[in-house]
Amino acid sequence: MIEKIYIISNEIFYFDGENYFCDNIDLKSIPEELKNFSEVRLIARETENIRSKKVNAEHEGEECDGETSIEEDCNVQECPGHTVSKS
Repeated sequence: MIEKIYIISNEIFYFDGENYFCDNIDLKSIPEELKNFSEVRLIARETENIRSKKVNAEHEGEECDGETSIEEDCNVQECPGHTVSKS
């Protein structure tokens, strides 16, 4: 049996102070079923906009360690016949 399963999603979740909500039924039902077999951690984005489906979470929104975002320059490679400058 797998001890922990991490689900990384681009889905947006709403936290009302007690519970998490999302609009994607798959991201509600899949973790709820998997938690019967393993510890499940869902990594996703948070919003202040209310969502429709309550997610039954056991480890209600533990904070992540480390940076919450990364900023990087993109498309800084040289293109044939063009000059690219960093901004």
